[in-house]
Amino acid sequence: MKILKTITFLLVLIIATGGTVNKSKMSKKDRLDRMKILGLACHIYSTAHNMLLPTKVKDLIDNPEGSTFIDPKWLEKDEYIMLIKGKKSDYKDPNKTIMISEKQADKDGKYAVCFLDGHAKIIKRKNTKAKDELK
Repeated sequence: MKILKTITFLLVLIIATGGTVNKSKMSKKDRLDRMKILGLACHIYSTAHNMLLPTKVKDLIDNPEGSTFIDPKWLEKDEYIMLIKGKKSDYKDPNKTIMISEKQADKDGKYAVCFLDGHAKIIKRKNTKAKDELK
């Protein structure tokens, strides 16, 4: 676990964008990188909490394992939402299940999302409550 934490911390130092989300100024790559980091933090959180996912993204800051590589500024304006709850094993298609999403769409109506399997995409979504509804 210490090795994963160290590698993750070094990775974040390289790709972290800092500050709050301003989609007009953040590149697509920065938005995707941030979603991947938040997704990884959710998986680390679940490992420390009997495989339960956090109920809200801000829970990641309170988690000692996750707080070392997430900039608290990212979560100040409550710009992200957890779309699923419970245990990771409750979901049969992790590559199709959206775990975290930006709350607000960009100017093109697209959201950066992180799927339960850890990959991130920028997509159009039908609504913010559905866990895996893609257009």
